[in-house]
Amino acid sequence: MNKADLAQVKEYFKLLSAVETAVGSFYEVCAAYWPEEEVWPALAVEEKRHSETVLAMLACIEAAPENFRLPAPLKGVKALTLFIEGIETNKIKVRSSAYRKLNALAVSADIEKSLIESGYEKLVETADKEYRMALEGILQDNERHEASLSGRLATLKIIK
Repeated sequence: MNKADLAQVKEYFKLLSAVETAVGSFYEVCAAYWPEEEVWPALAVEEKRHSETVLAMLACIEAAPENFRLPAPLKGVKALTLFIEGIETNKIKVRSSAYRKLNALAVSADIEKSLIESGYEKLVETADKEYRMALEGILQDNERHEASLSGRLATLKIIK
């Protein structure tokens, strides 16, 4: 990976970490407003851990950039910023009671289905074992998050 690509990766991964932190924070707010919902506390913890994992993945890239390849330019820095702003707006809606619990659950499910949450494996190419293990952990967590939220919405008869 050349220096220009590495600079792009640094910016992007730092924003991805901020996205994960914002999502975790949204889940914390939901957990505080609807403590009877068991799904949010665990998701909040895992999303915060994802934020740290993304930074660890970046550290792998920085330590050995020659072992990583950027298959395509990383686009969407503005989209990540807007995603974070949207999460902040959703937190305000929860706090102001503009969202009911079902709205917040649906938003949570949409977050977990988003391209941002599902696009990690397309960011860089590498055989680096530490990076791949971290990536697999995030991908498995995201699948479980989506299934958990979809299951909860199905239980509430919001989706089939």
